[in-house]
Amino acid sequence: MAIDRPTSRRRFLGSALIGSALLGLGAAAGTTWKILGAKTRRGAELLGDKGHPGYTSGAIPGEVPQGAPGVFASGYGLAAVLASPVPRPVALALDGAGSLYIAGAGKVAVVNSPGSKPSIIAVDGNPACLTIAPDQSVYLGIGPYVHRLDPTGRPVARWPMPEPGAVLTALALTARHLLVADAGNRAVWILDSHTGQAQSRLGQPGQFIVPSPYFDLAVDHAGTVWVGNPGRHRVEHYAADGRLLEMWGAPGAAAACFCGCCNPSYLAAGRDPTGQPCIVTSEKGIPRVKILGPRGEFRGEFRGLVADPRDFPAQARGLDVAIDPAGSVFVLDPYAQAVRIYLPRQESAGA
Repeated sequence: MAIDRPTSRRRFLGSALIGSALLGLGAAAGTTWKILGAKTRRGAELLGDKGHPGYTSGAIPGEVPQGAPGVFASGYGLAAVLASPVPRPVALALDGAGSLYIAGAGKVAVVNSPGSKPSIIAVDGNPACLTIAPDQSVYLGIGPYVHRLDPTGRPVARWPMPEPGAVLTALALTARHLLVADAGNRAVWILDSHTGQAQSRLGQPGQFIVPSPYFDLAVDHAGTVWVGNPGRHRVEHYAADGRLLEMWGAPGAAAACFCGCCNPSYLAAGRDPTGQPCIVTSEKGIPRVKILGPRGEFRGEFRGLVADPRDFPAQARGLDVAIDPAGSVFVLDPYAQAVRIYLPRQESAGA
């Protein structure tokens, strides 16, 4: 099938979230890519046919005075809640052109902007994870196999894992390799991204403790690899050649820690609104999304907290995350079958 592509990276957020702010989102209401009404913990009501008149630039002004009882001074605001165009969504990704991909039951949706009609790719099976190549080829984890689709959505290859019992939970690309997180074998496999031939594995056997199928990884702008080690409550950083560079994280309910039996559950690598390298993490149990520095620095609630449990239903889990070059954070909420988009706020004096 042919897939319509955006003319530039700005088309997705530029047309609807940044250029005219959320006035563009109001125009998109009622289309196939529907905007849902929602209330954030900071009191902003987002109605699809009204947008939000206070959002007049890429940075959202604060809506609640800092220090108000029970309110985190988050540096992010919920800009939109977008209904998933595929049933039972489980994973999301952004490509280099700014399109949003959402994988669900038997389908992958490709969305160029909130007001555009999604392109739907029917796939053989139910994807659990996906990643997008620079040429917009699509890699999907379906059962124990990686499926590769060409930029038009046509299947071109299916690759098994080096060991039986694979449960694929995350995919990421370097310049030459496809990295595959396999929760079944508690391994990260390194495959040739064109042939699917297994090259090696990341880390040593027994390196990763994976109590449940939440085992994510990401590749940053420098081509290095970040892996969530959920049973150890930490994030591990690897060079492209597989050398372990550093690790950080600690268990606990504090905002700077990872709580529960197996967190972080998802992560993404990118740059924060100031252009500094960052890691976005999400957790289940206490559902929250944070931005951390590349050495695990939690920069305080204003700079480090994107969303906390008040943003999500109590049953929320599987909060896959992505970050775009402007520092906007996309969070999949499978329970609500929606994608939440958070934009950076302006930091007021004294924050």
